[in-house]
Amino acid sequence: MGKPYWRKGFTQEARWLDYDFAFHQLMVEEIHAQAWEGNLNSCRSIEKSGFVLLESTGKIFPKMGQGHKECHCVLKKQT
Repeated sequence: MGKPYWRKGFTQEARWLDYDFAFHQLMVEEIHAQAWEGNLNSCRSIEKSGFVLLESTGKIFPKMGQGHKECHCVLKKQT
């Protein structure tokens, strides 16, 4: 999504349409999301969507020579 449209609620609305389709049309039971721990906007967005943290894992990227923590989250279908 283009930068002029960031933080206006469009992404959140589009996500809920995707989640609704996945849960009710495709009949999936859960959806997974990942974000780097330092990417606060992505982490907040995932959290606002109702995702719950499953685990944080550290990864080292040889090209960057740095390690980063990746947060793995899940959103489960509500019954």
